[in-house]
Amino acid sequence: MELENTINLITIKEHKIFHHCKKPITYLKACIILPAKDEAVTITHTLTSLKNQVYFDGGKLDYSIYEVLLLVNNCTDNTYLLAKEFALQNPEFNLHIASINIPAPNANIGYVRRILMEEACHRLSVYNSANGIIVSTDSDTIADKYWLGHIMNEIVDGYDAVGGRILTNKKNDAARIYYLRDISYRLLLATATSIIESNKKNIINRHHQ
Repeated sequence: MELENTINLITIKEHKIFHHCKKPITYLKACIILPAKDEAVTITHTLTSLKNQVYFDGGKLDYSIYEVLLLVNNCTDNTYLLAKEFALQNPEFNLHIASINIPAPNANIGYVRRILMEEACHRLSVYNSANGIIVSTDSDTIADKYWLGHIMNEIVDGYDAVGGRILTNKKNDAARIYYLRDISYRLLLATATSIIESNKKNIINRHHQ
C-alpha cells in the first residue's frame, strides 16, 4: 500500500505517476488499471470486488499475483480520500493510488486509461516478466468474483486479448429495461444475419456484443 499526494500532470513522460509504489514481486501475473473521476458513490464497492477475487473452486486469489493501479483524476468529490481509507483498512491488498490534475484538452477517460496502461506496462516489463497481463475496468463497476480468474485462464489457454460485458444494476429498473431490450434486439439481429449470410466463408457465428 502506497499513497501519493495530488500532482499536476503536464505530460506523461514528465512523471512516473506510480514511482512511489513498491517494486512488484517476480511472480506478479496481472496489473489491474482503474481510472476514477468523481466516483465517491461507488469506489469502495469497486475496490471491495477487486479485493475479493477468487479461484474457480472458491479459494481466495492470492494477492501476490495481482495488483491494482488506481488513478484518480480531476476530482471534485472525495473519491481519493475514500480510496486512501480503503487502502489503510486493507494493507494486505496490493492497491496503489495516485491523484493527478490533467489540464484540458487531455482531461478525458482515453488519456487517463492510456497513462495507466503505460504505467502498468512499465511495471510488468521493467520489474517483472513480459508474461504479465494488463486488465482494465471502471470505478463504477462491481467485478464478478471470478472475473480476474476467468481472464487469466483464457490468457493461459493462448488468447492474446479477452473482452467482457457490463450488466446494469438490477436496482436501476428504468435503465435496465432499456438495456435488456437493446441487447435482445442486437442478439436477434446478429442471429438473423448469421443465418441469412451463412456460407463456408462465414463459419463463425456473429457476436451481438
